[in-house]
Amino acid sequence: MNRNIIWEKDAAQARAMAVAGARAPGAPPPPDPDSRSERLLKFIPGEAIGLYLFLESAIKAAATPPESSGSGIISANEKQILLWISLGVALVFNWLYLLRVWKVQRSSQRLISCVALVVYVFAGGGAFATYAWYKPLYGTLALAIAGAFLIFAPEPPGKPINV
Repeated sequence: MNRNIIWEKDAAQARAMAVAGARAPGAPPPPDPDSRSERLLKFIPGEAIGLYLFLESAIKAAATPPESSGSGIISANEKQILLWISLGVALVFNWLYLLRVWKVQRSSQRLISCVALVVYVFAGGGAFATYAWYKPLYGTLALAIAGAFLIFAPEPPGKPINV
């Protein structure tokens, strides 16, 4: 699967190149533009969410007090700091993974994916839950609203990408 979102202008350029004979012999046919649901799936940073969840669970386990059958090796303040660091690590990982592994060409797509990661972490609590103002309802609402409106992400300006 190509994680680059294929917009109409990308598909049109690929079709024009195919008609002009500029595509390599044996190259696959020009792709169709992605549907709204395909675009939504390509924005979701699944790999980065997995990394963050692993780090978060390790931190929370280390912060569990011994009387709750945990090790209690870090303080609440250290837990908060480590959760923020974990989010930062997951964001950098997400950007680099999309750029280098999936070869996502548009920085706007990588940025939207990073915002989606922050919304997901906010929905689950993460470091945000260490503050008195945070309530799980806020995270639930943020995730529902972001998911509903992410599908309406506009086609980015600029030249088409090579697909």
